[in-house]
Amino acid sequence: MTQSIRSREFQYWEDSAANWGDRLARLKAENVDEVHAFIPWGLHETIQGIRDFSKASRLRLEKFLSLSHQTGLTVRLTIGFPAQKESFPSWTLALGDSAALVPSSLWKKSSDELALSRLPTIFEEALFVPFLEFVSDVFSLLSLYRFPEGPVVGVHLDWGIYRNDLGLTSQPSYAAALQERYPQASLIGLRYHCSFRDFSVATSPQGTRVLLDKRPWLLAYDYKYCRTRLLEERSQGILALRNGEPLLDLISLDPVPQSEPAPTDWCVAIDPTLLEGDAEKKAFPFVPSGLVHAQAVGVFRLWEYLKTQSAENETRLVTLREGAAPASTVSVVAGRFLPKALFHTIRSWVEAGTLVVFPLGQPQYDENLVSLDWKTPPRTLVRSVLGNFGRLGIGKGQVWFPDIPTQPVPEFWEQMHTFYEHVSQGAIGGEGV
Repeated sequence: MTQSIRSREFQYWEDSAANWGDRLARLKAENVDEVHAFIPWGLHETIQGIRDFSKASRLRLEKFLSLSHQTGLTVRLTIGFPAQKESFPSWTLALGDSAALVPSSLWKKSSDELALSRLPTIFEEALFVPFLEFVSDVFSLLSLYRFPEGPVVGVHLDWGIYRNDLGLTSQPSYAAALQERYPQASLIGLRYHCSFRDFSVATSPQGTRVLLDKRPWLLAYDYKYCRTRLLEERSQGILALRNGEPLLDLISLDPVPQSEPAPTDWCVAIDPTLLEGDAEKKAFPFVPSGLVHAQAVGVFRLWEYLKTQSAENETRLVTLREGAAPASTVSVVAGRFLPKALFHTIRSWVEAGTLVVFPLGQPQYDENLVSLDWKTPPRTLVRSVLGNFGRLGIGKGQVWFPDIPTQPVPEFWEQMHTFYEHVSQGAIGGEGV
């Protein structure tokens, strides 16, 4: 059996270098194998073009790496833009003509306001080029400390705050990314039931407002698709840096995987398309360019309600995502639309024996407005012992849904909890039909 690596966060720049040796030695004595650290651009380059990795006592990156290696600890490093002030040099805050728009309570940890903060955007060369120069210098340094000669076993590129950027429609590259999804502007009209002569009009403030009013869930999906594509292009620019070649096999672009809690008996999973952030920690309504739609606000309010109820009842509320089933019974809170990838994920859960409940009714369409076929291979729809709920057997598990969608009224949580109580008592369940 492979032994798991014990890791611990160690932000070298938060403490004097004189204390690093003792702290690292204590971690080693606690059987820690690996430390994770963020390399903050905002601290290492306080003056544009002057990057300091050795002079200030708390910025001596090379000393930190050497001490870690001497102590027998491996190091995994992050570069990029986590949601903290150290990510940005102060001189960058006035760069560029456009800005990233991010949820204020994500950027300002102490804030709970539903507002957007303006930050310099990585999609303007005025910011991206200086960041590339910083990363190039970091790569040059890290290439001297890669394992086994040094401690560095991984470098993670974290776009952090930009994964929640809601101000992209003003970027010319946004229209190009949307064109990847819809080769012709006329296809946008077919999907949204409107008409645009070209992509620049469709992505203008007025065009975005029209699309949001027509199909808010679909616009949220399309926006996030484009945002992912734009960040992938920026990632490729970093991978093309010549100084990064010795580290290519150590560089990861995906979010750092978090250790997943062990599966539980029951959890609630919410479709995140009309939300920003993480349903398990902090979520925000999807408001592209600050445009608010009642449906996004409604989903956010539903999240707030579920978050409160789940905390009071010690039940996990999670973001619906691809991967293993988080519980043996999962209540999936989703509307009429569901991304195709998540549809296949849920199908795989059910095939493996998970009971899936759709308390708001079955999703009917994917992001291409194609009907979701829950009955392939053909299955039988039967009446359950619980009121209006019907069930559909697929493989070893079952999908449960009400004939008439339940509205998220105050009794909503109680209805889901009652359903789970029936499951846990054996009144609902069994093999596929």
